[in-house]
Amino acid sequence: MNTNKITGELMPTEVFKIIETDHINIANLLDVFEGKIAGCLFRGAIDPEACKIITENFWNSTHLRKRSDGVPGNFLGTYHYKKLLNDYLRESEYFNSVLPSIFSNTENIFQRILDMLQLNLHSTQKNIRPAKHGTQEACHFFMRSWPGQMAEDYALAPHDDGAQCTDKKQAGFEIQTTINSPIVAANFCIENVGGGNLHYWNIQPDNQTKKMLGVEETGYPYPAKSLQEFTMIDLDINAGDIYFFNGKNIHAVSSPKTQESHRTTISCLMGKNQNEDIIYWT
Repeated sequence: MNTNKITGELMPTEVFKIIETDHINIANLLDVFEGKIAGCLFRGAIDPEACKIITENFWNSTHLRKRSDGVPGNFLGTYHYKKLLNDYLRESEYFNSVLPSIFSNTENIFQRILDMLQLNLHSTQKNIRPAKHGTQEACHFFMRSWPGQMAEDYALAPHDDGAQCTDKKQAGFEIQTTINSPIVAANFCIENVGGGNLHYWNIQPDNQTKKMLGVEETGYPYPAKSLQEFTMIDLDINAGDIYFFNGKNIHAVSSPKTQESHRTTISCLMGKNQNEDIIYWT
């Protein structure tokens, strides 16, 4: 008997798909926000030379740090996961002044996507902006690199992005108003040396499952063995790809297979607040 049986909501077959295009397709991205599809992938949307410059800026940054919360990797920026809200907001203010430097001498591809989204939202009179708490803004994005871990199946273990938006320590934070809509994980792959795929399961765990596993406010981690009964998309990701998916489904990053391997992305989470504006945070 599986005492860690995961229960929850499954996407219909016509929704559980990640649509690939060889160009940026904002209509597909809007379908992710509307829950019409699970995700979308824009192959090769970032120029190779831009990837090279951003990579160098990242690894040469004096602000690069290692995570200390059990999630592996190096990072630039900050994240709200498991933190006191005031600590996150204070760190966000600092890093929002630092992060644009990773685009020195190249295009700010993150801002380009935001501008394209805003243009498409114009007719609906909705906006895209950073999440706020009062007048304080969330961190705009987060750049991280996972190392190769030859003995591990996953560089980032199976998890969901919804549970962390219910953390009682962060009560009143605007991101908690997005929980009833898709929470969209945005990822810009800058490096992927040695592999590292997205594994995406057709299951949004319910509160009963989260409580049983002790992840009701973190969503991390879920036991991989308990996911075997669910359909999984195994998506190969290459440098230059931009992809978005509903992060309320359990997902993971498979481990690059050599010690020299690493997978580096720019990322944030996005969702619709109570006014139907799209807000983003880390």
